[in-house]
Amino acid sequence: MTPSQEELIPRANADGRVVHISPAAGNSNYGKYVVVEHTWENSSFYSLYAHLAEITCNPGDDVQAGSKLGRMGFTGVGINRERAHVHFEITMMMSRHYDEWHKGSVGGPNIHGLYHGFNLTGFDPSRLFTEHQANPELRISDYIASIPVHFKVTVPAKGTLDFVTRYPWISHGSAEGAASWEISLSASGVPIAFTPTLRRVDTPVVSWIAPSTIPQRYLTHNLVTGQQENATLTASGKQLITLLTDDFQVSTVSKEPAVLRNKS
Repeated sequence: MTPSQEELIPRANADGRVVHISPAAGNSNYGKYVVVEHTWENSSFYSLYAHLAEITCNPGDDVQAGSKLGRMGFTGVGINRERAHVHFEITMMMSRHYDEWHKGSVGGPNIHGLYHGFNLTGFDPSRLFTEHQANPELRISDYIASIPVHFKVTVPAKGTLDFVTRYPWISHGSAEGAASWEISLSASGVPIAFTPTLRRVDTPVVSWIAPSTIPQRYLTHNLVTGQQENATLTASGKQLITLLTDDFQVSTVSKEPAVLRNKS
């Protein structure tokens, strides 16, 4: 069945403002894509619409739920007509200092600024919408808190992290007097909770990981290797944590950054 023209139009999932467009397909693994910023619970979230044939909005445009953003299509290499689709994500911004991290960890030009795919960490939007439909009172912070924790990383405390300042509901305690932050993450590296602790560490360490007979590197997109008390961050895992904590001094350059996961 041939889709109607109406079905080919990607639309904003909620009210917001267009903050980034990438009109050249070759500049990203996302092809042509659009990023819309939304303010929910006084925090900024970003919806991303990728693999477009045409973009019909511009940065600064205010949009409402259902506003047209472009036209779905196919980008040629890798995405042919039969595989045409709109790739959709709802994300949080990892760092407001992404360009500095990019220079040290990825290299090359950063033409997408803060809206580079490496800097936007996303979670399952289909589950979010399904659960919100069943419970319209569901807050996005509650949804994120319900994501299964797969591993935890403890990092030295240097006051309140900027990520926690931007998403204060993700913190489970005050940074005052804390020696470290224990960061709870999903299997794919989405931050779920930040808890101040009295444990002293000099560098980021894996403080807990869900038991598994499957090698952890396969379950965590190569962020963690080893098992239980012997689990450690890979070079990719260290990169993710340095980006999340804005601690670029200990960044480890890797040919496969942690946040490459189908990103631009």
